[in-house]
Amino acid sequence: QAMADIRRTVGLLDGAPMSMAPEPGVDDIGCLVDDFVRAGLNVRLEATGRTEFVSAAVGLALYRIAQESLANIAKHAPDTEATVLLRISRTSATLTVANRLPVAVLSRQSGRDVEGRGVRGMRQRVELLGGIISVGPADDGWSVRTNIPLDDTDRASRWCPVVS
Repeated sequence: QAMADIRRTVGLLDGAPMSMAPEPGVDDIGCLVDDFVRAGLNVRLEATGRTEFVSAAVGLALYRIAQESLANIAKHAPDTEATVLLRISRTSATLTVANRLPVAVLSRQSGRDVEGRGVRGMRQRVELLGGIISVGPADDGWSVRTNIPLDDTDRASRWCPVVS
């Protein structure tokens, strides 16, 4: 999927025809988890709430955050148990991706900067949507947790300065 995203981006730059496939959204997170399970990751999904409350932009952000988080688990702790929790209410969507880490991995993580490109990208997506995200050690594991408002009235108005 990452390669498809790159091809679409490069296609925009070189004028090549793009695929008209829709961007993934909140309803695609279950298929994403299934893909990681088929690849050998021990991950389960718990989802509650009605997805029709989630806009396409928020759905894409939630999908990409789940994708990046699961890819990081597959890379750094492939033998651990992971959980994806998705809770949707009328006012917000909360996504938590957590996994247990072996003691050896936990000791390597202490004191390290976790703000790689993937985490910065997740943070930027969430902030643009008026949400919050936390990434880092949690109990005896690792957690990515985000909460994004679904009700536009809860967000402060945004403006872009005019550049001349």
